[in-house]
Amino acid sequence: MLISIAVCAVNIIQLFCKWTSTPFVNVIDSAPSPIWAVPFPTVVLCPHLHVKLSYQNVSELDESNETLPWQRTFNNKASPSALEWNLDTGYPKIFPPDPMMQPFRVRASGESNGLGLELYLNTSEHQFECDGNSLGFTVMVTAPTDHVYTSTILRLPMGRMTTVEVSPLTYKTDSTLRALTPAQRQCFFQDERKLEFYEFYTDSNCKHDKLVQQTRKECNCVLFNWPKFDCIELVKGKVDEQLIYAYFAEGDEMHHNEESLSCHPACNDVIYTGQVKEVTQINVHFYDDIFLGQHRHAQYDKYYFAGEICIHPSAIGGLLSLFLGFSIISVAELVYFVILRPAFIVFKETVQTIME
Repeated sequence: MLISIAVCAVNIIQLFCKWTSTPFVNVIDSAPSPIWAVPFPTVVLCPHLHVKLSYQNVSELDESNETLPWQRTFNNKASPSALEWNLDTGYPKIFPPDPMMQPFRVRASGESNGLGLELYLNTSEHQFECDGNSLGFTVMVTAPTDHVYTSTILRLPMGRMTTVEVSPLTYKTDSTLRALTPAQRQCFFQDERKLEFYEFYTDSNCKHDKLVQQTRKECNCVLFNWPKFDCIELVKGKVDEQLIYAYFAEGDEMHHNEESLSCHPACNDVIYTGQVKEVTQINVHFYDDIFLGQHRHAQYDKYYFAGEICIHPSAIGGLLSLFLGFSIISVAELVYFVILRPAFIVFKETVQTIME
């Protein structure tokens, strides 16, 4: 009897640990998604020409130690546009879909449905002291929600045309996993985490947002190309490692508030991977009309309620029946002999006492 009870207890503990350690699983979508379900990726083009020779000869600045005002020159005429799409809900479910809905999307794959550009670079303005020996452009293909360009950088040489074939990869999370904490499911929904400088929550945006905040805290200034309010001076590049270390050190000191400091990935996200083929023009388009994403869903349906783990009676009852011969009849007998019968005896004696 004792051996049966011990084996039953061990199996129940193992079952409980399995529920708590693996509350969800990642699987590949059973059905492919159409390419128009995700926005067209953001394409960033940067020429390898930082400063025109006709504007300023960099070689003449070697003996100067003055701050260069042209390092802060940006186009301030850009205006933000409202988006009708987000990572958690996607595009509005309307038919037929509005082709002008932002961010823009395409209906099919192929070069005819992609972004075609013809680039021109005045090589006579190139300065080898500043830009090196590389002539051409840098292309970055990333999701519209990622404002930190951590994706693969593609180098485009001059005098050659290039095709970039993009394949999206989506990550989706069931809403039933909202009952778990972000630390348990290892991701954040969009309404669970708000960043100071970025509208969409992604892990790369979160890390950069934390780095900007730590830089302002330590130096009271930020780099000229970072989000900022008031900048006193430029932060030197040599302190980057110190700021990153300070950020993680502060996170270790405040480990009790782990969720507010961590940068888990977004529960619903889109990632674009590209492959380059050298052809006649630079053209960015989707590789195929459909794609398979990854889905994060609960491993044990209805096992979680309001963030607390509730042991399913069928699993525990099965183990008790297997090792102890426990059944619903045993429960009824236990309730009768432990609760109902003593209560009836006490009630009967009380009535007899009153009658006497």
